[in-house]
Amino acid sequence: MAQFQESQQGGQTEKSKYSWLKQIVAIIAVVAVIALVFGRRSGKSTMKLSADDSGITMTYEDFSLSIVYDEIEEIQLMDELESGTCLSGGTIGDYQYGEYESEDLGEYTLCITSKADNYLLVKRTDGTCAVFNWSGTQDTSALYDGILEVLNGQ
Repeated sequence: MAQFQESQQGGQTEKSKYSWLKQIVAIIAVVAVIALVFGRRSGKSTMKLSADDSGITMTYEDFSLSIVYDEIEEIQLMDELESGTCLSGGTIGDYQYGEYESEDLGEYTLCITSKADNYLLVKRTDGTCAVFNWSGTQDTSALYDGILEVLNGQ
């Protein structure tokens, strides 16, 4: 009779170990998912800007927007942006990016941060449009001036 009680207690201890282990694994999985979601939504990533003789490229996460100087038909510095419908892309933290559509612009590519209060609108020779800004209002204005300088020098 004593042996039966020991094995029964041993069986409960074994089940308790597995139950405890399953709980630990579940907690680790939940923490990992929360960290992943919070990390992507916190806006810790930044938009990157690179420029060369042919144009500029803005990159955020897996999204990239390239503006080739020779393809710019018109460029405007705007203080307001009409709200558009997101076709693909999205918003993460301070950044909004992707393919959008609005009544005024039709389909356009967007790459902006909410840290800037102004936007650049580029109309390309192929009829496509891009709306973007940089890390702040003054930086966006400086980017606009720089692009104008390059275009006027061509």
